[in-house]
Amino acid sequence: MKRLLITLFATASFAAGVSAASAVTTNETSTGQLTVLATLKEGCTINFKGQDVVNFGVISALSQDITLPERSFTLGCSKLAGQTNTYTASSVELNAGSGTGSTVADRRLSLGSSSNTLQFQVFQGTQGETVWGDGSSTATPRYNTPIANGESNEFYYRVRLLARSDMSTLEPGEYKSTMIATVNYTADDGVAN
Repeated sequence: MKRLLITLFATASFAAGVSAASAVTTNETSTGQLTVLATLKEGCTINFKGQDVVNFGVISALSQDITLPERSFTLGCSKLAGQTNTYTASSVELNAGSGTGSTVADRRLSLGSSSNTLQFQVFQGTQGETVWGDGSSTATPRYNTPIANGESNEFYYRVRLLARSDMSTLEPGEYKSTMIATVNYTADDGVAN
């Protein structure tokens, strides 16, 4: 997983003077230091391009499934100058999520830690019905994403909130789940073994 770390250190200038009753006024300054730091790491990255929150909005009835329009993420692999490794991404896994009782095959949004849940699912592609999973079973495959070193490509997915006939048994509030996407990639140092 790529991380970009920016750390700022700063102190403020301060001007000090002597009281107005005094005949001598001096201006003083204090200096500070500002350090900006960025750490680069080579490999493969995933970017949901600001679409990392999927919101179905406010709903009061769920008599039929609600499928949102397609969304996308960008996957890219690269190496830094002077490095010998080349990287190839093979797949992206999506875990079950944080909803109470969630599994990859049966994802759930939950109201806090309560047992109140709504079912949802994430599918690969723009029209497909293949669940985007973690590869733990044939029913929940990883998203195959062949990307070679120096390449970047866009991949699509859809999110569906599943119909529920007994909405009256649920408490009002914000139901949510947070999932983790993991990029699987290999590093080849170019040395024959």
